[in-house]
Amino acid sequence: MSTMQEKMLAVRRQHVLDAAITVFAAKGFRGATIRDIAIAAGVSDGTIYNLFDNKADLLRAILVGAQPPDPSPDLIDPPSLPEMLRARWAAIGPDSLAMLRVILSEALIDPDFRSLYQQTLLAPAINQLTALFSTRPSPPEKVSPAIDARLVTALFMGLIMLRLFEDDVIEGGGDALLDRLAVFVEQGLSQPVTGVDP
Repeated sequence: MSTMQEKMLAVRRQHVLDAAITVFAAKGFRGATIRDIAIAAGVSDGTIYNLFDNKADLLRAILVGAQPPDPSPDLIDPPSLPEMLRARWAAIGPDSLAMLRVILSEALIDPDFRSLYQQTLLAPAINQLTALFSTRPSPPEKVSPAIDARLVTALFMGLIMLRLFEDDVIEGGGDALLDRLAVFVEQGLSQPVTGVDP
């Protein structure tokens, strides 16, 4: 296949993925059909089947495409907790939020998709936070950066859930919300934990 053909194929594939995102966000994964996606993309059903095995394959491709790039390991100053939180929050716009509703609902019922979700979205976020928390100066006794990373991830996901439920306070919180979360987390993580094994 020539380079031009590869580029055209990539453009067509992305066009179908964009249409699938729109349809999945409007109808949900279970309610959407390949025909709905084909109509939204302005292509035949066969074109979609030439690019993707089935509807689940489309959703997997969307999930893989949603994976944020890992920060470069060559960075002299890795991002701080507030910078990490802001970057992740900014990446979840209205379209991403609608798609996340579909992704989470499917991840809750499909073990294979859940595993892919954990690998592509959760693990990179947790690993980035674990690395950040591992660099804390003289951490208190019995502190586990891996546990701390999961606690912050859970708090952040809770905020996303509130956004999915269209909570006005969270929607209007902006940077003040994330700054407060960062202060809350950093102050809480600086406290020693007694009587608990990490």
